[in-house]
Amino acid sequence: MTEKPIAEFTDEELAQYREELAADAADMHRSRQLFHRLDQCVCDATSYLVDPIVETNSMAMIYGPSGEGKTFISLTFACCVSTGHPFFGLPVMTACSVLYCCGEGGRGVRHRAEAWRLRHGYDPSDMSLYLSTSPILFGGDSVMTQEVVDLGHHINEVDRQVGLIVVDTVARSLLGDENKAPDMGSFIRDMDWVRGELGGATVLMVHHCGWANQGRARGHSSLHAALDMEYSVTKDASGQILLQNSKTRNATPAAPMAFQIENERISLANDDEEDVGVLVSTDYVEPETPRPLGKNEALAREVLWKLEPDHPGGVPVDEWSAACRDAGLIKQRFNETKRALLRKKRISILGGRVTWGNEPGHGNGNGGIEYPPLPTVTAPIDQPLPTVTQTVTKPLPEPLPADEQEIF
Repeated sequence: MTEKPIAEFTDEELAQYREELAADAADMHRSRQLFHRLDQCVCDATSYLVDPIVETNSMAMIYGPSGEGKTFISLTFACCVSTGHPFFGLPVMTACSVLYCCGEGGRGVRHRAEAWRLRHGYDPSDMSLYLSTSPILFGGDSVMTQEVVDLGHHINEVDRQVGLIVVDTVARSLLGDENKAPDMGSFIRDMDWVRGELGGATVLMVHHCGWANQGRARGHSSLHAALDMEYSVTKDASGQILLQNSKTRNATPAAPMAFQIENERISLANDDEEDVGVLVSTDYVEPETPRPLGKNEALAREVLWKLEPDHPGGVPVDEWSAACRDAGLIKQRFNETKRALLRKKRISILGGRVTWGNEPGHGNGNGGIEYPPLPTVTAPIDQPLPTVTQTVTKPLPEPLPADEQEIF
């Protein structure tokens, strides 16, 4: 039938149009049966994008604290899938095109992709990797979802089939409030729709964990429920990045993997050069299990987490104490709680400021130490301050065992 507005159809054309719609609906119903009798069901073998950590036609997520290596892992995964290069010894079953939605650090992502290419010796034309030029919004009434599908269809015609869409990060790509069920539900529906429209592509999301509970990703729990696979990312005091399988729907949980960052020099457009990090594999070391916290210790830790963003050099002890009192922890209990956190090596105190010790996701490996305050030097205003060399030439004393420390 010729394309023209329905309002201009003759009665005969309108009747024909309705018959065509009914026929299309019947074909769709026949091709998409809602139920199958059990004896008609087929038990398909599990199909992997990268065996055995990420399946095809699935929804997966990597989550962890900021700065722990989530984007390094997701981008390395994308580079491997776009070329067929093994992911640290794990086979990529089929090389395919990858759409990487850069919600954070687009420039850094481009530099890291170039560093990966140089490290592994690929020509740019070998990589079917497409990086977005701006954040892509999903959910709500976003029109970008359709644009992603249209781009994917075009890529399917001129390049490898699109098999992976990376959303980095959920917070920068979700149109709405990640803590509200309707907004998160709309985001999840868009993810399902995109991968369905692109022939069963896998969606890999990158997300942050919460401040108070780093054992789960932020936002509404419906996201976790929708996942087929989930991986947590943490970094220890030595700089080792740990990737651990925290959920798998259909298979045995994958073994943990460990990585470190090495520099690779890349050339820039202005003929300058820059060292950029590249993810490399290392031997996995079982992380030390932190000693459990009591109620007051958990409260003080949560307060410290909330104060930390405003004090990158360490939170003043007095400010931490006042905030804990506001949260219901009296001064005497605060002192006991502080001592307990020091004993458990969750914090260190230097110069009257609190920093993380061996706290998971924050640790610097120096937990359990309270260094003496730095000396205060004064002089008349018209005279130069005297030179103090002791603090730089004489090392700080070794800390006593926790049960012998005289801290307060």
